[in-house]
Amino acid sequence: MVVATLNGRAYYKIVSILKSIGLRFTSILPEEHMLFEHALIITSKDEYQYIRLGRESANGKIILDEELDGDKAIVKARLLRMLKDAYHDDVLIIGIDPGRRIGLTALYMRTELESRVLLSVVDVVDAVCALVHGVSASRSIVRIGYGEPRIAMGIASMLYDRLVNSIEIELVDEHGTTSSNGSPNKRGSRDKASAKVIAMRRGKQFKPYNVVV
Repeated sequence: MVVATLNGRAYYKIVSILKSIGLRFTSILPEEHMLFEHALIITSKDEYQYIRLGRESANGKIILDEELDGDKAIVKARLLRMLKDAYHDDVLIIGIDPGRRIGLTALYMRTELESRVLLSVVDVVDAVCALVHGVSASRSIVRIGYGEPRIAMGIASMLYDRLVNSIEIELVDEHGTTSSNGSPNKRGSRDKASAKVIAMRRGKQFKPYNVVV
């Protein structure tokens, strides 16, 4: 991925966003773009036409800095889809660790999109819906830890009602997903780590109104 602009404001914006979502990039001058014939180029609106006209026969894609606006996880997913080849699965996996603080980790094309802690079931359901609709993966799987059965079933039931035709829901055995090293849970670090483990562990398919596991 290449950043090609002389616009200071656009450059600062692009670089700040790419660093915040953890994607690597190379900075070049706009006139150097043909040296990166097959790369994804990010530029400003003012420089787009110049770069596009010089790349009509190239396979690389061009996007504008304004296309990076919006939710960072969704933006990262969009860029990953443009960067990855067909051998990477177009699959969104969301892991949820229920509890007093609810950890959530989203993985797309085997890359972490985001990891955060939420304080209510409603917030979790809203966050999952936003990710599923925003990423628009060919397959979306939500894996929910079953260490807190009441909360887990509540989240699963609400997600089923709102996204029944868009996602697969699994209830996951949480044994071994929680760190017990005694370190403080700063900013919900353990909750997020547990959610990531849950995301990578297959569970049992959730069926509404039936207790599973």
